[in-house]
Amino acid sequence: VERCYEGDWNRHLPALVFFVFVYVAALPVSVLWLFFVRFKGQVTGEHFKKYFGALTRSYSERCYWFELVVVLQRCALVIMIEFTSSASNNVRLFLTLLVLVGYMAVETMLRPFKSNFFNRRAFLWSLFALCS
Repeated sequence: VERCYEGDWNRHLPALVFFVFVYVAALPVSVLWLFFVRFKGQVTGEHFKKYFGALTRSYSERCYWFELVVVLQRCALVIMIEFTSSASNNVRLFLTLLVLVGYMAVETMLRPFKSNFFNRRAFLWSLFALCS
């Protein structure tokens, strides 16, 4: 049985660190730069919709950036689950629940979707994730 932090595991550590950096830092920062620096929040233009419509189409115009919040929530969950493996299960559970509750609160307060149906559905999905 292979164990973490020993033998072959250490050989894969550089690739792991690289991809964690890409997923946790580079992807959100690049999307943040594109939305707020490159396009300066101008989300109604055809050029923006052509390239980023798939990311922003479901959200209201005031919350076009909410996909970035979704990515950050996923990153936080990965960090809580994978990088707290040395902590007790109770600590890991608490941190994971903290991320889920925080995301649910932001989603409930902002109601980021264009449709009330999608806002309710998102709330239910968050509630199911919290209860499971």
